[in-house]
This record gives sequence, C-alpha cells and structure tokens, in this order.
Amino acid sequence: MKAECIPPREDVILQNEAPYDVYIIVSGEVEIIDCEGEKEHVVGILQSADMFREVGALCCRPQLMRLKISALIEAMQTSEGRQCDYP
Repeated sequence: MKAECIPPREDVILQNEAPYDVYIIVSGEVEIIDCEGEKEHVVGILQSADMFREVGALCCRPQLMRLKISALIEAMQTSEGRQCDYP
C-alpha cells in the first residue's frame, strides 16, 4: 500500500456517499463537517494516524458526514471493491 497526496479544500467524502474505501492519514488534517441544508458545521478534525470510513466500508453504511481536506494530506487508501445496495 502506498500513500497518496490529496490537496487542501478537496472533499474526500460527501455526505450520504456509499463507502468503498478506507483511508489512513499519514500526515495532514481532515475536517469532519456536518451539513444541515446550507449550513456547514465542523464537528471534528482527524490527524496523522487516524482512519476514516472504516465503519461504513465494513458495515456497508452511507457516510453520515462530509470530510474535507483542511491541509495537504498523505493518506493510504484501501479498497473493499464491493458495491453496497441501500434500502
């Protein structure tokens, strides 16, 4: 597995998006954003050694929050390679 660079201000995951990949942050920061209509609220920040999207990928659940890069990150990405069908 090789780390890839993702630039700032890029949405890595959109709210209600189907999960396929798990990310492990090598360096940098990712904002966890809750979107209610047109309002956005930062509810947390992920940093080096944090992982995200693991619960969604393992349990086949849509993403509840949006994740946006706040500073250049290096992240390792693993792929489940399966499709999830939601009711």
